[in-house]
Amino acid sequence: MEVLRQLNCPEALALQCTPSQHSSGSPIFIRFPTNNLMQARYNYTTWEVGYYVGTRSDLIEALKHGELLQGTDTSASGSRLTEECRQKQWFGAEMGVCVFTNYRDAWMKSSYNMSASGCAILVVKLRPGVFSSISQGKYTRRRACHVLYGLLMSFSSFQDYPLPGHTVSPPASISSPRCQYAVSCFEFLRQLNWPLTFFDPTGYRCYCPDCYSSRWPDTLTVANELYIIPRGWCRFGLYVPSLLANYNNIWDNWANAYHGTTPNNAISIIEHGQLLINGDVTIGGTTVRTRASVDPSQDRYFVSPHICYASHPWYAQITPFKVVGGRQLYSQVVLMMKVRPGTYLKQAETEGGAKRIFDDYSVIPENEIEWYSTRRGSVVPYGVLFRIFGDSQKREIERLAWDRSK
Repeated sequence: MEVLRQLNCPEALALQCTPSQHSSGSPIFIRFPTNNLMQARYNYTTWEVGYYVGTRSDLIEALKHGELLQGTDTSASGSRLTEECRQKQWFGAEMGVCVFTNYRDAWMKSSYNMSASGCAILVVKLRPGVFSSISQGKYTRRRACHVLYGLLMSFSSFQDYPLPGHTVSPPASISSPRCQYAVSCFEFLRQLNWPLTFFDPTGYRCYCPDCYSSRWPDTLTVANELYIIPRGWCRFGLYVPSLLANYNNIWDNWANAYHGTTPNNAISIIEHGQLLINGDVTIGGTTVRTRASVDPSQDRYFVSPHICYASHPWYAQITPFKVVGGRQLYSQVVLMMKVRPGTYLKQAETEGGAKRIFDDYSVIPENEIEWYSTRRGSVVPYGVLFRIFGDSQKREIERLAWDRSK
């Protein structure tokens, strides 16, 4: 447990780690909790293994961010990585994710002792078909193409090193919606043909008038940040990587916010498990280009604590759903996000007519309605919100959104 403590692993996370059998003086493998999001969708345990070597602080950064950062990234603390020189020396690569593919090569480089009793390297699972071979290892610039799988640790003096095991979570599913509005939202979700394996049934919550009483709060405070309850929406929970969530205790320590988007972009964000930045390379190999009316080249991502702002049609595109009794229905998609405190700045709205959606700014000040950041490993989608409406509400939403004369 000493090495885990030196890596700042919370006790709750350490208790979920699974050790392999070992003997004194030989390396042991500590497997991290299963990443339900990636395992249910891709069965990442069958992927090729890579080995990441770094200093104690490098390993702490990887665990804190839930991934290996790239040479041009800004970390959650706001600093640029120092990884480039070592990557160039070992692999001949200056950017991207670089790992060893041979255990012995990695162990020979692992001269960064974290204590007198031992040292460690990260074991990483590599998505097939996206890593290129380089000197001594593999390399990619694509995002969300690896999973932190565990630690290989070497000990010189401990004979018995007991660590408790953990139980792998059951397969993902979505529990049955409990009201007609939720049934309609779920029907729209099924129409999108999104894999249900992304969804965590414990995260289901409906905010329609029948399910969320008018007597209940309109706002809640999480991690010292106020956010607006999404009345009139229905949420389907997403699986969140266990390592990232447990290491950072995101449910108590990270703020809640919203990110409005199109259905196609929403499933990409869910698949990547993060908001990408202009210039990032996706899993499929395409380069992200920001859709923005103010500055298309901006290298940052945006969220808002106000559901009305995030659901502006410029962000949350209005999508035709179905016709019922001759009446056309529409839907919008907004992602619920967990945001690391201290990693974002606040500003006023940037899409002009967005303010028309609001009655006033008495709850969230106008100069704090939009949050933005460039920092990695600091924003995680944990739910998908849908709302369904007809022609009259669509016209009202569009009037409020685009009629700047009122």
